[in-house]
Amino acid sequence: MIISAKEIHRKQIVSLWSNAFGDSKDSVNKYLDTLLKYFLVYEEDGIVKGMLSVLPVNLQDKKGGYIYAVVTHPDFRGKGICRAMIDAVKADVTYDFLVLVPQNEGLFNFYGKMDFIKVNFLKKGQILISGNSLEDYSLNRISASEYELARNNFYKNQKFINWDSSILEFAENMYGGSFYEILNGKNSVGYAFLYKEKDSVIIKELLCKNHIETAMQIGSIMNVRKVNFVYEDIKANPTFMVYPEVFSNTKFGIFLD
Repeated sequence: MIISAKEIHRKQIVSLWSNAFGDSKDSVNKYLDTLLKYFLVYEEDGIVKGMLSVLPVNLQDKKGGYIYAVVTHPDFRGKGICRAMIDAVKADVTYDFLVLVPQNEGLFNFYGKMDFIKVNFLKKGQILISGNSLEDYSLNRISASEYELARNNFYKNQKFINWDSSILEFAENMYGGSFYEILNGKNSVGYAFLYKEKDSVIIKELLCKNHIETAMQIGSIMNVRKVNFVYEDIKANPTFMVYPEVFSNTKFGIFLD
């Protein structure tokens, strides 16, 4: 039976998640503290055999669901549990569209059989930092709500996914990252969601005109050796999948993986 997750399911959800994705139990519990209400579980005889979460997103006047953390218990795979959960979400009239990020090519094929369409949108890049910034760049940390507003203005008059500030706050806590306005002198040149990891900066979303130059400046400011970032490129390999097909030309931007 597919039901909304409750507190009594937490222990099994944490175990499934940690075993499937390698995240610590503390980080999973942090996720559940905020977003347990968005979880569905496939439960039989008190056993959670499968799970997924559906985070709320908006596209203008359309309401969507971002499907995240899909797991079937190893002992019950091959029995159609994942498909049943996905079909239940597809049948939910709450959502006008659904979006997800498969982890590998095999999963693109798997979800493709459930009528999800590939979206060529985000490209991953990496640059090495060889010296100090030559420009007058700086980073101004901003709140999730300020980033939400800035992001909406950046994509104004375009077809894009709006992430509610509560989801952005979760992403901030989950990655230990921060939202920034990027300044060149006193002029605002873009926005980014990023975090530092050892000798690298990981940029989960970079909103600007010149991605490579801006990513390099960010790396110099944060005194790291390399920067990993994602940016818009319609020629990129598929990143997202959406359902139904009519939403396949939508800009999704920041994503959780």
